[in-house]
Amino acid sequence: MEPSLKTCTIRIRAAREGENMAIEIWDNGEGIEPARLRRLQEGREKSKRIGIRNVQDRIHILYGREYGLTIASEYHKYTRVRILLPISGQQ
Repeated sequence: MEPSLKTCTIRIRAAREGENMAIEIWDNGEGIEPARLRRLQEGREKSKRIGIRNVQDRIHILYGREYGLTIASEYHKYTRVRILLPISGQQ
């Protein structure tokens, strides 16, 4: 949400999709620069902190590659992170 000075909105939604749970987090903050978004989506973004890549890897290990995170963003408009998990636990 930083460095935005405007009032920002965060929406969190969860819904069952068949045997899966989809969790979506959306905000109208600054969004992600296109080059950085590509690196995040490809798992190539370098960071000094444990973050998105670590979460994605753990979900893949526990549940399989069909589950995990997807990130969409339009720079200066919004960011949406979607998490897909199985409801029944380990596959």
